[in-house]
Amino acid sequence: MNKWTLESSQLFPWPEFPSKHSEDKDTHHMGELVKASYNQLRNDVLNGKSSLEEILSGEIYKKYEGALSSSLHMLGNHVERNMVLRIFKEMQIEFATRAAVFELPACLKLKPHWYGNLFAGGCHGLEVSDTEISNIRSYIESDIQHLQTKKSDWSGVGYDNEVRYTRENNSNLYEALDKLFFDMEVIHAVENYMNNEMILEGVTLHVCKEDDKHWNMTKADKPPTPFENLHFDPKNGMMKCIFYLDDVGLNDGPFSYVIGSNGWSMEPFQNIVAKGVSVSNYMEDGHRRAAFAELPRSMQYCANIGAFMTGDEDIYEQKYFNGSNLMVFDPGGLHRGGIVKNGGMRTNLQIMFRLGHRKQTLGFI
Repeated sequence: MNKWTLESSQLFPWPEFPSKHSEDKDTHHMGELVKASYNQLRNDVLNGKSSLEEILSGEIYKKYEGALSSSLHMLGNHVERNMVLRIFKEMQIEFATRAAVFELPACLKLKPHWYGNLFAGGCHGLEVSDTEISNIRSYIESDIQHLQTKKSDWSGVGYDNEVRYTRENNSNLYEALDKLFFDMEVIHAVENYMNNEMILEGVTLHVCKEDDKHWNMTKADKPPTPFENLHFDPKNGMMKCIFYLDDVGLNDGPFSYVIGSNGWSMEPFQNIVAKGVSVSNYMEDGHRRAAFAELPRSMQYCANIGAFMTGDEDIYEQKYFNGSNLMVFDPGGLHRGGIVKNGGMRTNLQIMFRLGHRKQTLGFI
């Protein structure tokens, strides 16, 4: 039971995205060529007909007379090229991730007793002791105090109030987290879920406040919906944790996850296009939404779905994990950090595990 064997009869319920009344025939044709070429190469990767070496060297994109590259190039002459290039980048990362999982040794670690919840639901909440939280905080306490007291100033990238840590600039924090995740069997769970060696690489301290702006990037000129910021990540080959460092209530914008959405079924082409669009066009005004609507209908998808929902969708039932302060989750399922209100504040670590081999992360992830 791992991510690559997940099956579900539940179709992914896409919201309605901006679109034109009629689709240009040439654009439609190019979209179909891109889709067919992508599916052809993806099937080769899944069936072991294209190796990781071929993908990383770019040789795979010469197959079938370079159909994928040429069709994307043609499409880029008709619609915004930046979106097309980002979609292509996500395709490249997906192919490399799938080939790596196919070729590298499978994970054989014992599963924790709660693994079934993670596999079936996509997220599982754990409780870290106050003593352990104090220990983790001791390595970053000055940064916590600074972010909690400073005035929010969003640069337009990342979070409004954040500090990012690497093994080089805070080895003590990483060593403490490595030990905690081993003792609580988190590393065992994520390696079984991804069926591959996983390495803790990426820790961000995030203090979320009422005047934050980062959560309102998509359709920023419109009022927030009840599901604002609900999304699935554009990243492949990763697992994540949200680790609360303070008590978190409803006013503090708690993390939530749509249980089971990690297994919802969608066409792979829809998924990869949605990932590429979500980080290349936030549709923050009418001009950007019009650029999105120029895409072929088959490519009008976005991973940041919350801004396009009406609030009437019953299927998006979110779980808030009351009583837990460490949420282990598949970022390919629907999730969000909530919106802080009424003077609340949320202090947490966002933690990433990346595909690895022989204790080194894979550079393409």
